[in-house]
Amino acid sequence: MENSNKLDKVHISYKHLTHHKDKVECMYQSLMAAGIETSIDQHDIDNRDSIREYEKEIGKSKQVIVIITPEYLKSIQCMFELKEIIKNGDIKKRITVIAELEGVARNADGLRDIKDYWQNEKVRKAEQIKTEPGQIKVLTDELSIINDVITELDDAWLYISQHLTGGIEE
Repeated sequence: MENSNKLDKVHISYKHLTHHKDKVECMYQSLMAAGIETSIDQHDIDNRDSIREYEKEIGKSKQVIVIITPEYLKSIQCMFELKEIIKNGDIKKRITVIAELEGVARNADGLRDIKDYWQNEKVRKAEQIKTEPGQIKVLTDELSIINDVITELDDAWLYISQHLTGGIEE
């Protein structure tokens, strides 16, 4: 399938959580049944496919449903997807947010908590580089993602925190 066709699909970005699995699948099936081409990793990534390339595809997609949970905000893979979405701009037109942020304030304090989490991860990964030289490429890649998340999260958080979003049940 050509890239342009892939990007026309609605992509769903989410953290795999056992208690959301059936709801995410129901969302996917409902969109497909309504004739809306939809992409979700568990249906569109085959063995040996590049997860990173799929995450970049999500970032470029014309429409993305982002299911944000506290676990999403602490997942480097999810934050890479969000970073890619932000990087490709026009987030107000391109993303629909479903936020289940129990325990995360939807204000500047919430943003500070998220950034503090990633700042601590940055320090932890930097320390790992010193003690685990066999993982330098993986760790530097993760540090690069973390740096981008810390610097680029403001715009996405402003959108997430100031817009009404339904929960995943809705």
